[in-house]
Amino acid sequence: MIRYFARPAGRYMGVFDGEDANSAMGPDAIEVSGPPEQPDQIWDSTAGAWVDPPPSPVSGPHYFVDGVGNYLGGFDGAEALAAVPVGAEEVPFPPAHAAQAWNGTGWEPLPGTSAQNEIDVAVEQPEWSALVGVLSDMLGETKAAVLARLKAKIAA
Repeated sequence: MIRYFARPAGRYMGVFDGEDANSAMGPDAIEVSGPPEQPDQIWDSTAGAWVDPPPSPVSGPHYFVDGVGNYLGGFDGAEALAAVPVGAEEVPFPPAHAAQAWNGTGWEPLPGTSAQNEIDVAVEQPEWSALVGVLSDMLGETKAAVLARLKAKIAA
């Protein structure tokens, strides 16, 4: 008996022939009526059919954490995004250090870091980098000089 399966997120898993398909596919596999017509379609359990995925930006890196906030890495492009582990959550920017944990709104400081180190980590985030670039252009100063001034103001 040929059986078709999808992941809980709707991505096609494959076809199996035999009664042991459930154990081979894992407990979270969803049995579906057949394979998708197009390779990028996802299974919509409500409609009971393969549908085109919702549009999503795939250009540029996307950063993910697991269920407890551990950094999983950055993924860039449609093929890479298809490899993101089930249950991963996208975050807006990567940590300054891979050992940092996401707390839902930002990256936790590394254990044992000083307040100055926390400032150093914060100003290395993409938003700060863009701000430093704009201020550097406006003030006619080097980025290093602007960054040093910002760090001094924050630490004060």
